[in-house]
Amino acid sequence: EKIKSKVLQFIIKYILFNACMTAVFFVSIFVLSIPKESFEICGVYLPWVFLAVGNIVFLLYDYCISVTAMQYIMKLRDKLTAKFRL
Repeated sequence: EKIKSKVLQFIIKYILFNACMTAVFFVSIFVLSIPKESFEICGVYLPWVFLAVGNIVFLLYDYCISVTAMQYIMKLRDKLTAKFRL
């Protein structure tokens, strides 16, 4: 959230999320020795489905966290710090 450009912020978050999802897939294949064929059901390769749905959920989650953080900064932070000041 410290990067000024919202577009750059989004691109970095999106790349990092997708890199983590890809890393989990490769860890499950190479470290846990799960065969690639087990990720396919009825001709649908599930990692692509999980990645697509995960990206949608990530966008919603990121938006909600950003709004919550801004609400805290704008409305609650001053009230809470004033209450606990010595």
